[in-house]
Amino acid sequence: MLVDKIPISILENHGYGTKSIAAIAEKYSGVYSFTAENRIFRTRIIL
Repeated sequence: MLVDKIPISILENHGYGTKSIAAIAEKYSGVYSFTAENRIFRTRIIL
């Protein structure tokens, strides 16, 4: 499930990595995207 373009885990203590990726990309004026389809998770980052 994506909330504000960031994947949200239903498991406790999971999902911190994606939040960190988003924060770093924003800090350095980069872009990021997360997608999940057919049990395949993709992250794209441009800094």
